[in-house]
Amino acid sequence: MYCSGCGESLLERQSFCPNCGKRAGEPGPSLQPSTATPNRAFARMIRALGFSWLAYVVWTIFLIYLLRLWRETDPPPADAAVVLSIFLGSRLIDVLLGVIATIGLLNFLWWGRVSTILAAIIAMVDFPVGTAIGIWSLVALTPPKNSAAYRFLGNSSR
Repeated sequence: MYCSGCGESLLERQSFCPNCGKRAGEPGPSLQPSTATPNRAFARMIRALGFSWLAYVVWTIFLIYLLRLWRETDPPPADAAVVLSIFLGSRLIDVLLGVIATIGLLNFLWWGRVSTILAAIIAMVDFPVGTAIGIWSLVALTPPKNSAAYRFLGNSSR
């Protein structure tokens, strides 16, 4: 049985929807959940993903700080310095994209999904942390039903 107001799955003994508070059994526009109407669990997952991106950004900044500190205290050979500089530059790009993804996801902004997918693809190179958050982001944001649900969240938060 589903709530006629929001599409949330209901148990037979529930008299009110835990999601929207509508009385069970009241007629409504649809008795089946819509693929474009996300439930609270999807919204919580997107928030958790946003905070995970924030943690990833903090972790990457800490890593950059440690590498710069190491480079200043014990300068590497010239060849290694070039590779280290390229690596640090790529980490700065990760930080920038991670901040954009965090802001977009936590506020359900229309560009948040696309920027997070881009950030996820780039972050997957950073094994294991970037790979994990990249895979989670792609699994959570790329299916068509989740795309529609994310658009619904963005429209309903305005």
